[in-house]
Amino acid sequence: FSGWLWLNTGLMADMEYGFRGQISGVNSAAFPYVRGEGYAPFGMSLWVEGKGLRLTAKTDIRGEIEISEISSRTADHFLQSISTGRPDKGIQALRFLLKRGYRPTRFSLTIRDGNLYPVMEMSQPWYWPVRIAGSRIALSRLPLRSLLYFFTPAAGF
Repeated sequence: FSGWLWLNTGLMADMEYGFRGQISGVNSAAFPYVRGEGYAPFGMSLWVEGKGLRLTAKTDIRGEIEISEISSRTADHFLQSISTGRPDKGIQALRFLLKRGYRPTRFSLTIRDGNLYPVMEMSQPWYWPVRIAGSRIALSRLPLRSLLYFFTPAAGF
């Protein structure tokens, strides 16, 4: 990891920050809201920059989280976690495809404008009779609070 912090005026709302890094060997089975067991490791690269250390309307956070080596089980764990226990038709449809043999090749979360924009790229099984045009499936945007809750469920965002 590498990162920086600019204190600016010293007030939490004015501080600017950024970090970049790569993480590997994380077990997605330990994520919040995951129903299922088994070790499902993954690695990711990420960058985040922002201004303001409190989550308010003035907080400006942008970034990207990229997971390029991802198993179907890990993708399912991510989808369960980002839904934070609420039903979402897009997430349910994607989980349906994963259970039918579609394999994720890449999963990304773009952070901008106070929202998360999840995208999953998938390869289709040769035996599936229905073909989906393109391999990229974008889900509905999620509020940034979902990601913050994802990383800190006990904090009660």
